[in-house]
Amino acid sequence: MARNLKQKCLQFLRDERGSVIVEFIFVIPLYVWIVVGTMQFFHAFRAEMVATKVSLAMADLVSRQNGNITSSFISGSHEFMKYLTVGDLNPQFRLTIVRQHKDYNAGGAAQYVVWSKATGTVTPLTDESISTIQGNIPILFDSERVIFLETWSTYVPLFNLTAWLWMDAGLGSSVNLSRQIAVHPRFAKQICWQDDGQPDRNKLC
Repeated sequence: MARNLKQKCLQFLRDERGSVIVEFIFVIPLYVWIVVGTMQFFHAFRAEMVATKVSLAMADLVSRQNGNITSSFISGSHEFMKYLTVGDLNPQFRLTIVRQHKDYNAGGAAQYVVWSKATGTVTPLTDESISTIQGNIPILFDSERVIFLETWSTYVPLFNLTAWLWMDAGLGSSVNLSRQIAVHPRFAKQICWQDDGQPDRNKLC
């Protein structure tokens, strides 16, 4: 009886039937994590790349304008931005023309706002708030102007990797993507703002 029991135990230990199923059960969670993680990070990097390219395209579009910038141009640019942005149905931007003070000295502000327009809940920039971007404005000559474009979008990940990986992967419920681009006018000496339907004498330059 004891001998038969010993043989049965040895046969059971040597039996390899079903080992593939057991190994598959152990491996499949890791495989799913790898696939999901690869998809998520690829999608996130794509969203970040698109956000940068959209900002550059919009700044380049403004820099090529020969005429005045109007409310119609701002709203059209906003629609263009929403069409291209990944993962956010309502991205925002702020367009500001900054000029270097002609008689700048160490006791005052180096630049001032010629005009500034924004979309959505973003507030236009003023001389009082220009300090928030001053570190990102390039060095300018006296009276030189620069187009300064700021964009904001919110990226919502496909999967919550923080819950999947039990760790902070930097991709929680949402990620804020912001860009700041400074360019010079390409063809016109200055980019002016004009309200729709208003005469040229009311434009801001």
